[in-house]
Amino acid sequence: MENSIFVKVVAGIEILSALFIILGTIWMFYKYFEKLAKIANGE
Repeated sequence: MENSIFVKVVAGIEILSALFIILGTIWMFYKYFEKLAKIANGE
């Protein structure tokens, strides 16, 4: 019982960390394109 719960917790942590990495990447791209848009509008 304890082993399967531990495996589920580890899997949950891995899924959460993957989601955070994906969200972070999307956020960086968003900020990057936002900066490009400001430069394009400025010129």
